[in-house]
Parts: sequence; C-alpha cells; structure tokens
Amino acid sequence: MVFIVESLKKFKEIGAIAPSSSSLAQTMITSAQLKLDSNVVEIGPGTGIFTQKILENIPAHQYLGIEINSKFITHLRRNHPNAQFFCDSAQNITKILDANDRDKCDRIICGLPWTNLPPNSQKEILIELHKSMKEEALLTTFAYTGFSQLPQGRAFYKLLKKTFSKVEKTKTVVKNLPPAFIYICRK
Repeated sequence: MVFIVESLKKFKEIGAIAPSSSSLAQTMITSAQLKLDSNVVEIGPGTGIFTQKILENIPAHQYLGIEINSKFITHLRRNHPNAQFFCDSAQNITKILDANDRDKCDRIICGLPWTNLPPNSQKEILIELHKSMKEEALLTTFAYTGFSQLPQGRAFYKLLKKTFSKVEKTKTVVKNLPPAFIYICRK
C-alpha cells in the first residue's frame, strides 16, 4: 500500500507503476554475485523487494541503503531493523560511506528510475557510484525493456558503457510489470 500511495504522489521520483517482482529481485541478486563478505549499498530500495533478497545473502551489518523517499525509509526501517538506511540522494553515496566509516562497496544494487532522470543527473550519480566502488566491483541496475529503447534509455546505456569497463545485459524478466532486464556493470 505504501508503494501505491507514494507512486501516485511522486511518479517521476519513483518511476514505476508496480513494485518490482520477486522474479526481477532474484535476477538482480543473482546478477550481483553477492558473497557472504560483500559490502553492499542499495540505491533506491523503495519498499524493500531487493533489500529482502540482499539480506538473505549477506549479514545486515554489511548492508547500507540510500533512499530519497522518507515514507519508504520509515517502511524499510520497520521491516529491516538491523539494516542501516539513509534518507538521502544517491549523489551523496561517498559522503555517507565516509561519515559512517564504511569502505568502498563491493556491490551496488540500484533501483533508480534512470529514464526519468535528466542526463546531467544520470551522469553525476554514475560518477559518484563509480567513485564509491572498489576495483572490480559490480553495479547492477535494471531498465524496463520498452523504455530502454527510447532516446533517453539508449543515451543511458551509452553513459553506462562510457563509465564502466564492462557492461552486460541479462535476458528480459517477463514476470515483472513492465518486463525488465538487468545491466551488470563492472568498474
């Protein structure tokens, strides 16, 4: 219910008509190649569909979530009391890690609505995410299949390829509304 209310009020910020499916979440986590000792930052956890799967794979003290929506933060903290969440922008990832004596990330799992963001914001966020990552770290993020073919979606893919040493795409997860795929980006 929290998702529906917030998505109706703030669609441009949330960028989805429904929460991600468990199929997309499983594909995201599999693509992230989490290890028990992975230092994971989740960007835009929303209501926690990916968060739950992440915390099934790593200890809560190795997780940090950054979400801009305060209602989602309240929901996340209530459902995952042992995990650490910050109500802030993804652009502040490096500052948040530094302020909390955290090392750079092994994995970033990102649920941002990239095609809703202006190109300058996309670039600024990706630069900050890249700076916060260890060498050989992975960023996994998803795109809706149809939107990825729009000019802004194609431009975002080019930006990923310019920012990261290697970018791969998974097969489309059709059990998601709308269907989506994962970008796997290596620093």
